[in-house]
Amino acid sequence: MKNWHFIFLICMPWILSGQCYPDRHNTSWTASWISCETAPNPNTNRGQSHWTMYDLGEVYSLGEMKVWNLNVPDHLNSGMRSFEVDYSLDGEEWTHLGSFDLDQAPGTSIYEGEMVTDWNGLQARYVIFTPKSNYGGPCVGFSEVRFGLSQRQVATSLIPEQENCLSVKVYPNPYVDFFTLEVNSECQGTLQYSLTNILGQEVINQTLQLNQNFGKMSIHTSQLPAGNYVLHIRQGEKYVTHPMIQLGR
Repeated sequence: MKNWHFIFLICMPWILSGQCYPDRHNTSWTASWISCETAPNPNTNRGQSHWTMYDLGEVYSLGEMKVWNLNVPDHLNSGMRSFEVDYSLDGEEWTHLGSFDLDQAPGTSIYEGEMVTDWNGLQARYVIFTPKSNYGGPCVGFSEVRFGLSQRQVATSLIPEQENCLSVKVYPNPYVDFFTLEVNSECQGTLQYSLTNILGQEVINQTLQLNQNFGKMSIHTSQLPAGNYVLHIRQGEKYVTHPMIQLGR
């Protein structure tokens, strides 16, 4: 059983696109969640089961939820047919959102998934998918899930200080095209920051110049796809990280 965290996109439900198939998903086995063995579910009421849990990083009011079934041509019968969705604010107490059905994927590169339900503003940080049946295959899986926000949420995030001499503030988070990084530091050494994607690949790496122990700059990321990233700030031997979410336009 594979348990992946943060493999999702959070986007605004009013995204417009000029593409003919703006939400199409590829047909790669490696771009999917697959479970071939059961394991103890974080929601103990589900017992031993196939499952995957998403940690959104903080509490969000959610909107439409779109799911792409397993879209690998030779394994379409392992796609989910029915599944349960549970959610939680703390990862301990779980609430059942509902039971849902999902059509079998066509196994083509223009597959756009389907809108499964609308959360209508319900708040959650943790979400569990528990597949109950598939289309006859030996495993069970799906390709992607997208959680929409019920409204644009902008928050200022203060990174927990891991070193007394280094204080970092990031806002807004989630963001669309850019976020602002503020640093107050009495540490020694050159201050560098980087941004990595969910695969751990570095997509931005720059140096921040401090003026009398303070530095502030806007970091533009419009060239990057919407999704989850991790911001890393390092000065000498001091190091802090913070999860970031880039929304789609």
